[in-house]
Amino acid sequence: MTCGRWKLESISTHEFPLEQLETAIRTAADVERAGNVVVCMLPKP
Repeated sequence: MTCGRWKLESISTHEFPLEQLETAIRTAADVERAGNVVVCMLPKP
């Protein structure tokens, strides 16, 4: 994903840090609210 081949900003609807994994999973399960949920494994620079 870090290679830049995909523009995640244009396809993701939600982004969560790894510490909020449970919230990310619950959000992804709500198909009325979420499209593509991203879990960031590394801290943002």
